[in-house]
Amino acid sequence: MKFSTILYTICLLLFSLQAKSQLFESHLKAGEKEYQALRYKMAVPHFLNAYKKDTTNSLVIERLANSYRLIKDYDNAEIWYTKLSKTKKSLNTNDLRYYAEALANNGKYEESQMISNKITNAKYRKDYINNTADSSRWKIKLTNFNTQFSEFSPVYYKDGLVFTSNRTLDKLVKHIYGWDLSPYNNLYFISNDKIITTDSSNVSSITKSKYPYIFNDDDTKATSNDSKLLNTYSLSTKTNTSIYTDNFVEAKKFSTDLKSKFHDGTATFSEDENEVFFTRNHEKKDQNGTYKLKIMTSTFRDGAWTKPTAFAYNSQEYSTGHPSLSKDGKILFFSSDKPGGLGGSDIYYCTRRGNNTWSNPTNLGNMINTAGEEQFPFVDDDGNLYYASSGKGGYGGLDIFFVPLKDLKPNGPVRNLGAPLNSNKDDFGFIINKEKTEGFFTSNRNYNDDIFSFVQLPSNRLDLIVDVVDENDTPIEGALVKLTSSSSYTFEQLNDVNGKAFYELEPNLNYTIEGSKKGFTAQQVSITTVDKLPNQTLYAKIVLSKPPRGIKTVNVDIKLTAKCDSLKKHYYLPEIYYDLDQSYIRADAVPTMQRLLGLLLAEPELKVLIGSHCDSRAGVLYNLDLSKRRAQAAKEYLMQRGVAESRIIATFFGKSNLTNGCADGVPCPENLQQQNRRSEFQIIRNGKNLNIECGFGF
Repeated sequence: MKFSTILYTICLLLFSLQAKSQLFESHLKAGEKEYQALRYKMAVPHFLNAYKKDTTNSLVIERLANSYRLIKDYDNAEIWYTKLSKTKKSLNTNDLRYYAEALANNGKYEESQMISNKITNAKYRKDYINNTADSSRWKIKLTNFNTQFSEFSPVYYKDGLVFTSNRTLDKLVKHIYGWDLSPYNNLYFISNDKIITTDSSNVSSITKSKYPYIFNDDDTKATSNDSKLLNTYSLSTKTNTSIYTDNFVEAKKFSTDLKSKFHDGTATFSEDENEVFFTRNHEKKDQNGTYKLKIMTSTFRDGAWTKPTAFAYNSQEYSTGHPSLSKDGKILFFSSDKPGGLGGSDIYYCTRRGNNTWSNPTNLGNMINTAGEEQFPFVDDDGNLYYASSGKGGYGGLDIFFVPLKDLKPNGPVRNLGAPLNSNKDDFGFIINKEKTEGFFTSNRNYNDDIFSFVQLPSNRLDLIVDVVDENDTPIEGALVKLTSSSSYTFEQLNDVNGKAFYELEPNLNYTIEGSKKGFTAQQVSITTVDKLPNQTLYAKIVLSKPPRGIKTVNVDIKLTAKCDSLKKHYYLPEIYYDLDQSYIRADAVPTMQRLLGLLLAEPELKVLIGSHCDSRAGVLYNLDLSKRRAQAAKEYLMQRGVAESRIIATFFGKSNLTNGCADGVPCPENLQQQNRRSEFQIIRNGKNLNIECGFGF
């Protein structure tokens, strides 16, 4: 009897395990079907059910993390990427990229940067900016034609705006989008006299209830579409969570002549407004079963738009979209994920020939494009480019950037336009008027895509472009450019591939600019903004020369040199080291710090110069800040134990002075990376730097 009971229990257990396994496989299979068809919203419930049956399956956790990310639910994306980090033995590059992005989207910049720093391939790492930028440059407001659906990518047209939306106009939706269960996009128009804006500081108290969300999931078969370029920014079916004004006005469909069965949107018009380029889905799927995007064009004749024709460089195997036409109509900028680019999608341009054909697409290059996504270009009347990027340093998600162009090449820095224009969510679809005083942009900071207006306020700052060259006037890349103002503000950065560094200067100050690079003699120049008019660009050139062979670039004190052996023995201090992404004084550094403390307390005529460094595994700005914190930690250690602040000089170099070959992208073991995470010490006695005079230390 006992044996039969045990046998029955074992059989029941085996049956239960088999049933559980079958249920898991069933939910996983159903989730995979929706996931591979890009219907991420519909995939989530299946993967959640699969997770309930097996909480250790990394594929299910990864699918949930990616699905939530792709429908822009960053709170849940962060939760599941965190679970993934605890389940997988190690996260791959994409896992780390997406995890860092989710954290940044949730405003957790420090945590995000730490995750980003773990990416071994430098081209996929990025610097995240804490969203505390000065808002004095921009005044943003919410427009009154947003709904609880998506509104994005406005463009000037006649006496109003044409924009893209997936709103439903109070009727049953016949076509829904499987990515996130939202209707398809179309072009809409609203006239300027109907546009009213609301102060964005008050939007949290405004609710929207104009439109109920109605769709027929029994009558309509969802269709998979490629959304890399157009509809990654659609809303979820979550309703009444975004913001509306009490002065809501309805926009009208722009033109039935341009409407298709699926997505239409993101338009640009010629100067005379008789030619339009816009984005549409291909009618046929690619080899992976998705509909790619293409650019269409039409002309306005006899009171109607002609039947749209396809742009010459569309392809069913990759997406081409987000067109922006130059003022003279001769250059078309657009975004594409065509093969041969730098990353996900890049900004390209084509020039129009005399016979109305277009030149082959040209990639705008690595100063503008990155390994991330570059999308939604807009070129103003002066030929300056504004675009959205997820691959450059920013606040999280897509940020809006600006770069001046000359002869279709960057003619200045690529600049993040800052807060409050940019946020920790997606910000894109920027346009500005001819006077450069006001415009519109898109953001999903309130969950859905909404169109905001902005006013660009006058600035009293001046731009500075610093060229670092050698004696032959050849640009020197990777030089450290240090800017010090008469108000004691200091900032350092490495210059770009063209030997240029860019700063914004305050008015009525004097500045010293120092350029340096290993193997060259450092040089300084001065510049002033006293009595300079604001909003102009100043230029400075630093010429670095290599010292003659066999001659050192220091002044040697002969009497002092005779004593160098004994001085080195007495004053030499070894480096101290830091953990990855940390600035605290480790236990193994305490003996050196105590030795330095003893010297300073015993000999009041001494000063110490601290030089702090990082390894290469992060962006330039982040490493400058981290090395600054390391230098400050060493300084505070001494000050807290009785050393006057005036006797401590703290300097920081980021990753510009590596001790070995572990540069960006070079795989190195941890022990070699550790050698670069350090602080070094030089002793100054009676105004003389003993380390330099005697040739020891850094």
